[in-house]
Amino acid sequence: MRITPLYDNLVIRPRVNSPVTKSGFLIPDIAKASNPFKFGEVLEVGTGRVNAEGKVVPLVCKAGNVVCYAKGAGTEIPMEHENGEEVVLLLPERYVMGIVHDLPTQTVIQGI
Repeated sequence: MRITPLYDNLVIRPRVNSPVTKSGFLIPDIAKASNPFKFGEVLEVGTGRVNAEGKVVPLVCKAGNVVCYAKGAGTEIPMEHENGEEVVLLLPERYVMGIVHDLPTQTVIQGI
């Protein structure tokens, strides 16, 4: 299954936060729940939003960008994947707070 977003919507693969910091400390769930934002990778983008004059304004986000978005925004959609099932997020671009550059990759051993 594949989704093509319409207008100003994005398809995002949420990033899962590591439960361990770089120094090896375990992050409790209550601390992770207090963050008002999440990170994710943009998989697909829509055509753009339509302004008052009827012209299409292209989106700022591009496929492949890592973005910071408001927690709780968007709609989660389960998708079939070659490795099983994954959940992607269908999100309007207005809920994206910014494009993130040089975000370190996460592993079980090394957190953010």
